[in-house]
Order: sequence, then C-alpha cells, then structure tokens
Amino acid sequence: MKYFLLGLITYGLLISYDGYGQEKKSTSMLASATDDAKKEWNYLAKSTTVIGMPFQSDVTQVTFDGALFTRYAELCFFWGKNNNPVFARQKTFFDGWIPIVEYSWEDAGLKYELEYFADYIDEDVASPVVNFSKIKVTNVAAHAATAMLKAALRHNGGDYRYESDPYSYNEPFSPDWNYEMTSNAVIRNNYFIYGFEQGASRQSVPGVIYKKAFSGRQYHITKRAECCLAVNEKLLQPGQTVEWVFKMPQVPVATAQTALLKKINQASYSLHKAKTIRYWQDLMQNASQFKIPEARVENAYKAGVVHTLLATRNRQGKKYQTDGLPYSDFFLTSVPEMTLLYLSAGMPQILEESIIPDALKQQQENGLYFDRAVAHGKIIPATQGHILYSIAMTALYTRDAAFAQSIFPSIAKGIEFLQTSIDSSRYGLLPPCYAYDAEMITGHYSGQNFFALMGLRSCIGVARLLNKKEDEIRWTTLANKYEQNILKAIDASAKDGYVPTGLYNYLTGQKAREGFDECMTDADWENMILAYPTEILAPTDSRVTATLKRIRKDYAEGIMTYRHGMYLHQYITSNMIQQYLAQGDGFTALKDFYHQLLHSGSTMECFENLVKPWTDRQVAQDCPPPHAWGGSKQALTVRNLLLMEIGGKNGMESKNRELWLFNCLSPEWVGIGKKVEMKNAITEFGKITASFSANAQGANYSFSNQFHTQPAYYRIRIPYFKKLIRFSSDASWQKREADCILLSTDATKLSVVWNDDISAHLHTVENVLMDYRGANKFKGVENGKAIIEAGKPFLLPGEKSNEVRPLSFELIKNTFLYEYNRLAKEKAAKGELLQTVAPPLMLNASQRKQLFESEFKTEKKELANE
Repeated sequence: MKYFLLGLITYGLLISYDGYGQEKKSTSMLASATDDAKKEWNYLAKSTTVIGMPFQSDVTQVTFDGALFTRYAELCFFWGKNNNPVFARQKTFFDGWIPIVEYSWEDAGLKYELEYFADYIDEDVASPVVNFSKIKVTNVAAHAATAMLKAALRHNGGDYRYESDPYSYNEPFSPDWNYEMTSNAVIRNNYFIYGFEQGASRQSVPGVIYKKAFSGRQYHITKRAECCLAVNEKLLQPGQTVEWVFKMPQVPVATAQTALLKKINQASYSLHKAKTIRYWQDLMQNASQFKIPEARVENAYKAGVVHTLLATRNRQGKKYQTDGLPYSDFFLTSVPEMTLLYLSAGMPQILEESIIPDALKQQQENGLYFDRAVAHGKIIPATQGHILYSIAMTALYTRDAAFAQSIFPSIAKGIEFLQTSIDSSRYGLLPPCYAYDAEMITGHYSGQNFFALMGLRSCIGVARLLNKKEDEIRWTTLANKYEQNILKAIDASAKDGYVPTGLYNYLTGQKAREGFDECMTDADWENMILAYPTEILAPTDSRVTATLKRIRKDYAEGIMTYRHGMYLHQYITSNMIQQYLAQGDGFTALKDFYHQLLHSGSTMECFENLVKPWTDRQVAQDCPPPHAWGGSKQALTVRNLLLMEIGGKNGMESKNRELWLFNCLSPEWVGIGKKVEMKNAITEFGKITASFSANAQGANYSFSNQFHTQPAYYRIRIPYFKKLIRFSSDASWQKREADCILLSTDATKLSVVWNDDISAHLHTVENVLMDYRGANKFKGVENGKAIIEAGKPFLLPGEKSNEVRPLSFELIKNTFLYEYNRLAKEKAAKGELLQTVAPPLMLNASQRKQLFESEFKTEKKELANE
C-alpha cells in the first residue's frame, strides 16, 4: 500500500518504472532450472517467509535462501568442504501449515534435512521467543562420507532481507562492535546472539581459528560479512546420522541475564518442537476445519490463518495487528477480511482485544472512522463501511450481547456520520475522497460506498440482536435510501456496463494528485465487489458481467494487475473470484483461484505488488511477503469455495439469507473414494458439519448443524463438470433450481446421481493459454499515459488437443510454466541472458577487505567533510 503514495515519479518518454521512481534492475526472465519440480511450488524468485509466535515484538524472517534474519542479526549456514551456502528456496511448513520451516537436499551420498521454528522459552506467552534450528545429516550412500556444516553470524546478508520497521530494532551497524565466542555461544557487544553445540571448532572469520575476542575492524567485518563461525564435522558410516542444533533468541540477550541464558542453553530442541506443534494445533482446534483432497488448497486456509497471526505484535504491552512483514502499521481497509478470517477460525478475542479497539480509538467526533495508516494525516472516509461491517459481523457471529452493547454507541455514531453525509451530499453518497491509495482517484469512490452500504445493513442485524426496534427501523429506512442513491450513481457512471472506480465525475492523473500521472491512477480495486460481499447488484445483473469482463482484459499471468497492467497484484484477484462464485461460474472461479495460489510461495505466503508480468518474478526488496491481508483473502477464498453466506441484502432481509454449501468443487476433489469435509465450520448462522463423498453413480452429502439463526435454506451447487439426473434427501423441503439443489436446514443427508460432462474438461489448457495471450499488455508510458497493446489470443501448432484435462492446481502450474518458459526461450534466442537465483556466498578475506574499505572509507570522508 505505502508505495502507492510515494512522491514524485520521474521517467523518460518511454520507460518502464516501478512505484519507487526507479527502474528495476532487470526485466529478464528466470531460467527453467530455477524451479525444482520435485519440491513445493514457489512463485517468487526470492520469497520470504517467517517464523515466530502471535503477539511477539517481531518475527524472524526466513530468507529466500534459508538464513534466519531478526533485524538484529542473521544466522546463516554453509555445508560441505567448499562452503556451499544453504539454498532452501522451496522451503515448506510442517504439515503444510505449522510454522516449522523444513527443507532437504542431497549431495555426494549425504542427505541434509533442515528445520527452523520459534517458541516461547517458558510456558508464559510473555516470555522471550527463541529461534531453534536443526540440521540433520544422514549418510545414504554405501560408503563412509564426511558431513560438514558451518554456522555463521552476519548482521544482514543484504539480498531480500527486510530491516525497515520503525517499531523494531534499528540500531545501525557498527564496524567497532566487539565479538566473542565461548565454547557454545556467540557474543556481540555483551549480547548473546546465537548458541551452538559443544565440540564445534570455532573460527573468527572463515579460515581463521578463533583465539580471543576481536573487533569488527580487525577482520574487516561489514553488515554483509560472515564471522563467528561454529564448524561441525563428522565422519558418517552408511546409514549413520548426525544432528546439529542452534539457538538464536529473536531479541539478543544481555550476558548479565544469566538465568535467561541458562534456560536457553538447557532448552530441549525436541520438547520445544513438540510444544510448538501442539500450540498451533490447539490454537486451530476452534477453527473451521476443512478437509480437501488437494493439499495446497487445504493448506492455504490454515497457513493463511497462521500468516495473519504472525503479523500480530506486542508493543510495550499493547497488542496490535499489522499487515505483515512489509507493513508495520495496520490498514483498516484490511479489516473486513481479517475479521471474517478470525471469526471463521474461532478467534474473536483477537478482534475484541486488538483490532476493534484500535479502530474505535480512531473514530472522530462526527462518527467518521479514521484510518491513520492510509490517510497520511488527512481525514477521509476511506474505511467507514469497512469498520461498521467488521464490528457488526463480530457481534453477529459471536452473539455476544455484552460486546454488542459495548460497541453499539460507536456504530450508532458511525451511522450518524453516514446519515449526515447522505443528507448533505448532492448525490446522497459518502463525501468525496482524495487520491490516497489503491484506486488513486479524487472523487466519490465506488468501493467506499459499496462497503458503507454493506456496513449499514450489517449494523441493522446488531440492532435486532439487542432488540433496538427504533434504530432498526430508522437504519433500514436509511439503508433503502442509500441503496437507491448508489444504484442511481451506477446508472449514471457505468460505461458499457462497466462500473468504474469512481461514481459520477472524478479526477485522475495529476488532477487527482500531484506527482501521479494518468498511468498511476484509476486502478480497478473494489469497484467489482458488486454481487459479493456487498450485494449491490444481483449476480445475474449484466453490469456485474460487464465489469468483470473489462477488468479481466487487464489480467496477466492469470491474475489481476495494478496500474493498468504495469504490475501483478495477487490478492486483489480474490475480489474477482468472489463475483464468479456468486454467479455460479465454477470453472472461472477455480481457474482464477488456482492462479492466485500459483502466485503464492511454498509456505503459502502472499505478496502484494511490484512484480512485472512475464519477467523476473521478483517483488521490490522493501515490499516482501508475507502480506497478511493477502493471506487472509486467500484463506477466505478457500472457505468460500465450500461455504458462503449470501442473499437478503447482507442479512437485512434475514428471511432471504442463504447458506451455500460445496458451491464450487474442483474436478480434483471429485472422484471415487475422494471426500471433502467441513467440521464445526463457523458461519454467521452458527456451526455446521458437512461432508461430500463421491461414488460411481454420483455423490453422498451429510449435514448437521448447531444454528442460533436459521438461513432460508441450504443451496448445494452441482459441479460444473457434472449433469444432475436425480436426487433424494430427508429434508422436509427440497427443490431443484437449475444446477442447484435447495434444502431446508433440517436435512441430514442428500444423495445425487449424475453423469460426467466430459466436454467441461476439453480444451482446458488451450483456454488458459488463450487467456494469457489475449490479455492486454502494458508496454510502457508516453506522456504520462500507459501504452497498452491489445491482446490477441492464439494457439501454436500442436497446442490444440481433444484430450480430457480436468482443471487442477497442477494443470495450472504446468500450463503457466509452459508459457513462461516459451517466452523465456524467445528472449534467450534474441540474446537476452536469463536470470538464475543463487544464495549469498561466503566472503573471503579479500572480498571482506574490499567491501569494508568501500563502505567505511566513505564514512570517514563524510565525517571529515562535517
């Protein structure tokens, strides 16, 4: 988000630039050898994940290559006699979602297995967090082999290490720091940095045996240089294993804290690992449980919850949510998705203890919810509806009357602001807003008004919950009036059915905000959320379809772009997927979701922006993943494939509110013996447990619920690749409606008989390729405007096939790689050098000296000039 708002951008007449006003170092593509097909897929060339615990002061970054970076220091590893740096680009989480990083590789008959995790040193969640690392080496050869491993200290390896956080450690590196090594510990300036096992040999810097404490200047230590090495070596017989354990506190510990240091030294790796696994499993016990026979999809939900939790912080005893690694603050625009994710995960206490109180503190006297993170000092109505909706949904999900009563004055005040705005506006809308972020327009934002109406409607449910009849009636009248105002605005603003980013007249380019040319403004963002979740228009409305069609032309690599095709935008694609789900277009919804998942990392981490389509697959170094809002949107999309509440104008007309179940099943999940389950899935109606299992003739469904509020009925959609013949159920009321089965909520079972629709699986790959090639292409900028080349779909000889190829993540991944590598070969044939990804190498003495003199001679000159 923040990069949308940086100052003046300068460029030549025809130049491709990034959001920082700088040319990216390369627009080349990656060599095909970058991706190891045997390991978990990882889109970004250099992706970061994190380990840690909720509400600690900061997390530890696990860099693309596999180093541990805390902002205070970096622990890195080298193996073999040639000091090969560990390179764990396609690392994974334990069981696909628990934040214990795993990676393995083999070389010369030795198998290396890496594990990293973080845990509180005590049972007390306020105790310090320690990073635990273990590298296990097994001789899998038929002959003896020597295992060698070196652990080393750096301050910052430099390559995709994110050290900027105003709330975290920011002491500048000093070449005058002192370093000391004991028999099992590294001390820097009287602080314990990392521990290693007794018996390791020690080196001050590579190749220099440690004899006594030294200063950084003595060995030309820069931020990038390795020092304080623990060297481990063991001859292994066939089948023999050795394990080396390392411990690194997230915050260095003063040597005077002897009791804490003793605890760290005595901490059992195996016990803390078991404790960490149990912690996360217990934490997820109250969450909606989804079992999906496609591991990456199932893991995306649970890992999304984990990444969102790991974006929480404790600052001076106060709990905060952030937007993840690149954003130390929290943008209230993220609140709706994070709210629903925490509610679905059975964690409303996080909302009640941190997110909602923080939002309430920002409410102005006139009732406006102010978002300090995004508004840059100005008072704007950017998140009025977002906050009203999130507070209301928390009350409606939990049915906590005491909580609802406590927040009611705030939402009443917030609705007063809406009432005043509507009554005083020429158009009956929220006040116009300056170009602050995202859409980057000045005027009446479409998305802001859509969210505001949804928030207002949701608050009516809170009034009902508290039996405040007068407020319910008054707010319902306001909601109906506001709805008509918005529909009138859409009628006046839509062009060829496309609903734009702003309603009525709005400003773009330099007129919207100085320093932002036309190509940097008027970006599709939340103008498409028409059918879901806002229910502004019916899913069948032609304007929904026209808006999706228009935005889809600017897709690249199968997902949405930002700034008219300039950059990929992974998580905002969720907004499009939700519309296709609402429309019942399962094929397109799944195709887009699999592409969103394709652009995730190997621990399901999400990025935000600044990746140029069909180039190097790299984000800007100061906007790395994991992005918490992205993770929450991706996780909720998984939920919505199986479970959605929809209808009745966001529940304002409660008798028309439906619960959709198994509404978008993938061909990969439907087959004899395959089963899709949801257990204690949390909805706004209460909890539901349901299962789907396929058989030779069709499928069987089962349902049980614990509802506090009854939906109108269940809606079960037949998969797009099946043709329903007949069904039977024990429901007291049942009906077929096109490709859907409607059941009263007393149903406990449903049996369906269907036939395969083989035609649904024909030309799947060709469809994806035509999407790629038919999309518009951003080609540069001229006079401040984006140069767009219209896409022309085509197929090459041999690409058309009548083979049955059902949609799945693997199909999307392989089709993407086919196209990516085809384009890379074209570039290589023209003489362009394809990029490879490599970890930072160990510096030798000459390199250390050269780098030191380069950095600190400059420092001396600056001091002299002063």
